[in-house]
Amino acid sequence: MSLPSPSLVYRFGVFQANVAARELRKHGVRIRLPGQPFCILSILLEKPGEIVTRDEMRQRLWASDTFVDFEHSLNTAIKKLRAALGDTPENSRYIETVPRMGYRFIAPVEQVSAAGPPVDVSLVTDRSGIGGAALHDDGKRERRILVGVTVLLIVVPAAYFAGYRFRSHPQPQNKVVSKIHVAPNARESIKANNQPTSSPKSAEARDLYLKGMYFWNRRTVQGFQQAIECFHQATTIDPTYAPAYAGLANSYSLLTVYSFASATLYMPQARAAALRALELDENLAEAHTALALIAQNQDWNWQTSEKEFQRAIELNPNYATAHHWYAEHLMWLGRFDEALSESERARQLDRSPSLLLPTMRQFCSSRGSMTAPSNNFAPSFGRIRILAGPASSRQHTRKRGCLRKRWPK
Repeated sequence: MSLPSPSLVYRFGVFQANVAARELRKHGVRIRLPGQPFCILSILLEKPGEIVTRDEMRQRLWASDTFVDFEHSLNTAIKKLRAALGDTPENSRYIETVPRMGYRFIAPVEQVSAAGPPVDVSLVTDRSGIGGAALHDDGKRERRILVGVTVLLIVVPAAYFAGYRFRSHPQPQNKVVSKIHVAPNARESIKANNQPTSSPKSAEARDLYLKGMYFWNRRTVQGFQQAIECFHQATTIDPTYAPAYAGLANSYSLLTVYSFASATLYMPQARAAALRALELDENLAEAHTALALIAQNQDWNWQTSEKEFQRAIELNPNYATAHHWYAEHLMWLGRFDEALSESERARQLDRSPSLLLPTMRQFCSSRGSMTAPSNNFAPSFGRIRILAGPASSRQHTRKRGCLRKRWPK
């Protein structure tokens, strides 16, 4: 007899789906989801970002000789799945309806293994010379003793030290995120530079937006995924809150860079969110900045990108992210004097190292090693440094690659 092989688990947002166990959990709590809706979820999770046609779902869910009102049954199953995920077709966070075609799972998905390698119990019985029944019956008492001792050795000391560490500082788990500690200089920076010009109709939407910005500023794949979840919740509560859509656009854009994901997976969502933000508030600097980044990284339209950066800075001269990204844009074009000026302005507004600002002083001080004068010279790659932690290495590599494409040796 062989124990089950490792089961695949998908993680997306606050959810976790165990395909083999047919379990859907939210924050670790199991959610009731019937068979067909869960099967649809599994099918969609197999191809995140890709369209799954209704015909493909029919073939996977029902045998060819099955007679059923397919359209009604599928619509009902999709509705139950969306209800379990807290999703809606009007403001999709997970399942997007593709008219006349099918559905697409649009949230970031992570695959993990839920168990270790399979174990064949028969090998234990054969090699030990003890019958299977004896192993399961006569060894019960010994196994119970072993488990009991293990629990005592692990749980009791852990509980003791946990109680010693935290009893003077009780922190309810459901308030951990809302009690995030922000350093004084970072707090002043947030107040001065990251206040969106649009006001939400709901204080809860505003809180979710601020939490999303906190996660976004961590500049990690997990941080972007958590930020996307917060921004989606904010737009669900207040569908007219433009800054939350701008946050979604920037999260999807940077998620593509940091995860090395295909641009076709997240950039269409980034573009849609940015355009929605501008539709709601055409004077929102965050939305123009998001669209500028998309025009630069996805469309390679440098003129449109620069126009959007300049418009964002015109609307909000104190928006540090616009100055930072515009500095990088100018640097890529070889306009280093202007890039240095924008970089210094960004530093003045927000000195947080999470912005990944390149040290333009050192960068421009290497002009003596350049091959051409003024704005037409190529950078000396050995002198480029980025002020950030290990999580920024992927972005550093990608930017260096883009520079080398522009100025090949």
